[in-house]
Amino acid sequence: MSAHAGALRSSRLPIESRLYVGAVVIAGTWGLIACVPFTVSSPALFASLLVAACVTSAWKVNLPMPLASASTLSVSYAADLTALLLLGVCPAVIIAAIGAWTQCTFKVKQRYPVYRTAFSVAAEVITMWTTGWVYMRLGGAWAPQNFESLPRPLVGAIAAYFFVNTGLVAYAIASSTRQRFWRIWHDDFLWSGASFIVAGTVGGVAAVVIANGEQWLGLLLMAPIYFVYRTYHTIVGRLDDQRRHLEETRTLHEETIGALAQARRAEQALTAEKERLAVTLGPAGTMTPRSAARSATCFRTSIPRPTCDATIRSRSFPRRPVRTAGDARSSWRAI
Repeated sequence: MSAHAGALRSSRLPIESRLYVGAVVIAGTWGLIACVPFTVSSPALFASLLVAACVTSAWKVNLPMPLASASTLSVSYAADLTALLLLGVCPAVIIAAIGAWTQCTFKVKQRYPVYRTAFSVAAEVITMWTTGWVYMRLGGAWAPQNFESLPRPLVGAIAAYFFVNTGLVAYAIASSTRQRFWRIWHDDFLWSGASFIVAGTVGGVAAVVIANGEQWLGLLLMAPIYFVYRTYHTIVGRLDDQRRHLEETRTLHEETIGALAQARRAEQALTAEKERLAVTLGPAGTMTPRSAARSATCFRTSIPRPTCDATIRSRSFPRRPVRTAGDARSSWRAI
């Protein structure tokens, strides 16, 4: 899971958020340096799991979070858990860090600032160290070849990965947006717990299958991981559609309220004008149709009353030309 890449820059983050991001980056850098150099028993297996982590990191969805629209969630933790069970902590940390970097740089809506990419990689390093520690504390074996002793440490490792990874990212969002951590984690991350369990279980099964020499069967287990990704994509797409529908409905409601307020103001202005005309006409407060039309014309044109009355009379009753006796005689000649 990668951190959000919203409009906030590092210099604009609250002091609490800057201190938190700096602490995570420092801890993650220390954890990454502690893994170098490392040795692996099978370089080909390491390369294969690295490719799998990068591919599954590209299978990501954008979380429907209004305040963090660029937060992404992938299914790369399946490959990370497989690497942890087969290769150990240090190689798994390196693979997970490269996968996190791929998730932050490949097929992104907007380019991530450097400090956000560093935070995402560091959070992944811390997550893998914690997951490996929990797996060992619960009696997990490296390269397990059977399922007898696997369920207990695997469940603990999946739980540790989910809570640590989502908790680190959720607190970064909460501190940068000044919201409650519990609300961010509960509303935007808790729903993904089931998919962590499914993909993590597939990763554990793949580790046992590959440890028994069935590499091609382990490759086939990529299919259910891809199915989880497509399920993610469908669910998040529907949530995003619902969010857009709510925003459009809210906008339409606000526009309707604005139109009603404007109509109310126009009605009040008309009532005030009627009262002004009633006061202007005198105590009787009545007028004939002709005087009403004359007053309305004067109001629209802002012409002084005497001038307006003369203008109305001249327009309503045009003078006819006076015919002289000569004009009459000319008419008789034409006949």
